[in-house]
Amino acid sequence: MNNEGSFDCGCMAGYTLSTNKISCHDINECDMGNSTCFHTCINTAGSYYCECNSGYYLSRNDDYTCFDIDECFFRLHNCDQICINTPGSFNCSCNSGYFLKSNGVTCQDINECHDNNGGCSETCRNTLGSHYCECSEGYQLVDTKNCEDINECYYNNGDCNQNCTNTIGSYQCSCFAGYSLYNNTYCIDYNECLQVDICSSRSHTDCRNTEGSFVCTCQTGYNLTGDNTCEDVNECLIENKCASDQYCENNEGSFKCLCYSGYQLSSNDYNCTDINECSQYNGGCQHNCINDIGSYHCTCNDGFTLSDDNFNCEAKPGLANASTSSLVSQTSENAIITVTVSQNITYTEACPNNIVYATIPITIVVIGVTVIALPTIILVMFVLISKRKKAQESTDYDIMRKDVDNPLYDLGMHSSTLF
Repeated sequence: MNNEGSFDCGCMAGYTLSTNKISCHDINECDMGNSTCFHTCINTAGSYYCECNSGYYLSRNDDYTCFDIDECFFRLHNCDQICINTPGSFNCSCNSGYFLKSNGVTCQDINECHDNNGGCSETCRNTLGSHYCECSEGYQLVDTKNCEDINECYYNNGDCNQNCTNTIGSYQCSCFAGYSLYNNTYCIDYNECLQVDICSSRSHTDCRNTEGSFVCTCQTGYNLTGDNTCEDVNECLIENKCASDQYCENNEGSFKCLCYSGYQLSSNDYNCTDINECSQYNGGCQHNCINDIGSYHCTCNDGFTLSDDNFNCEAKPGLANASTSSLVSQTSENAIITVTVSQNITYTEACPNNIVYATIPITIVVIGVTVIALPTIILVMFVLISKRKKAQESTDYDIMRKDVDNPLYDLGMHSSTLF
């Protein structure tokens, strides 16, 4: 720089004039404390510049201010889980349930179940970074650690159809009396009547199944008594059980409607009609059979009277006994016998020997073995009696009445066979 009569030397910025007033040398701003750098001052020829420490960056506004680099924000870290920024650096950390390994960046799961079962009262289940507690079937957590019994019956009756009984850790379904459990939950009616002899302790009973129970009922013809036994019903005491012309006969568990003596059940199986006893074997009468309502009686022809048995006829006093139903007594091997025949019924009398027919109505008086015929026609019947071992032995024969097709019958004549 020129002066009046002389000149001066000067230096550019960043340099200082040496003592010889001619040469310049660099100013070390960093040593002189003239720099404004926050961290590091780097001197250069005629100047300087600032640098920041690791983990910082230089402000672009003034070139000397240093700002911390947030490695966590700019993902400039290598942490496994959590990055914590620090001035000029960062630290790694782990989430709950993990621990930081010795390399300072990697996280490893903590198995909490290894330590006091994770605080669980029953089962501890480890998970990545955590754990949880479990209860056995039939139990539930009351908090995150402890288990208590579940009352399954409280919720929808445990799905039981009838009874639900809670037990420790479980429950049971049961049924009312008369039901059986099906599929462990549903109750169905049990048919007690399928059991053998369930009502057999009472006579004349039948079993009737009911919903959840059964009833022993009396069979038809029996009534239940106060002591729960079955007693025969006397149907005959019930009015109008039988028709008016019948009588009632009670029997065990039932009854019968019967016809009175002399009557028989008609074709309608309900009413009774009179029996004509005379239509069958002349009612057993020797001569005449008279049918009555509900009965009958025998009568005899003229000259005869009814015997004490009310069936046979006897000759009136003064006449010989010639009843065809009387026993014939033989006193010799061969005999001639006379009888009186006057009925309009044909008789057939079965004997072991000969058969002789008399078909003319006559009256014969027997005197010993002599035949006296009255009035105009005499019939002598010869009967050859087989030889007997004993002369005095009597042979008795029964007489059976039998209508025969005899040409004399229409004339009112009588045919008789006598042995």
